[in-house]
Amino acid sequence: MSENIYYVYGLLDPDTGLPFYISKGKGNRAYSHLKLSNDDFYNPRKRERIESLLKENKKIDVFFYETELSSREASDEEVRLIRRYGRKDFDPSGILMNLTRGGEGGDNSMFFTNESRKKISLSSAGTNNPRSKLTENQVREIYFSTLKITELSDLYQVSAAQVRGIKRKKYYRILLDQISEPPGHNHQGPVLLNDQQICEIYLEENSYDYFKEKYGVTWRAVKGIKTKKSYKKVTENLGAAGHVKKYKLSNQDANDIFESPLSLPELAKKYQVHLETIRNIKKGITRKFYRDPY
Repeated sequence: MSENIYYVYGLLDPDTGLPFYISKGKGNRAYSHLKLSNDDFYNPRKRERIESLLKENKKIDVFFYETELSSREASDEEVRLIRRYGRKDFDPSGILMNLTRGGEGGDNSMFFTNESRKKISLSSAGTNNPRSKLTENQVREIYFSTLKITELSDLYQVSAAQVRGIKRKKYYRILLDQISEPPGHNHQGPVLLNDQQICEIYLEENSYDYFKEKYGVTWRAVKGIKTKKSYKKVTENLGAAGHVKKYKLSNQDANDIFESPLSLPELAKKYQVHLETIRNIKKGITRKFYRDPY
């Protein structure tokens, strides 16, 4: 059986007559893109371009550059043509929606720079994304709103999961990462924290009152974060959690007090706590709370 069963093809833009995507294939591969149900999660911008053209009832022609090639020959030709036309957002004057430079398997992740990743993300973010139901203003409105999750879901006709994702900066990150303020919170429901806030709570060492005032979270929420019972995937690589201060004292403060030669009144004045608290630490009664703050 002949091994020369591969070809190199291009999908032609009906508006320009030039290719907007080039690849190698065999069999019916070249025509598999030309349908609205195409679920190409690897290259969403190519998928969106195809769907946009088809919804406008524009015909996408398939052009075969070379046929009856071996796999290696097809890969080499694919690389040559992609280099010739260039990739949009990657190469100067590039017009192709390809994400890689082609070749065997198309595994060219090494060629993605932070700048090019950001350009692609911006090109399909918010109002630039034909699949998006929300404008940039609506995303900001949801983020800062103090309405309930269910109310926001009904108001903007999106899922509750998407509302939570916006509040936690999981979605529309290019837009929301520019916002330093915390999301709006409805006091009838749990506070929705973004990843940055979760990391801050996990690492910071302070009292429950401090976390309540700064983040609006209960002591149970703080405890869940610091013990990794909540948001474990966010904090799993952060090392040890910052201790919750008891009576405004950290674990180290309690140890220093326990070992200090100063008098009880001197220690109470130094650490700005009640004399009885110092006495209990010295007796080992209160100190146990610092050994195991949860």
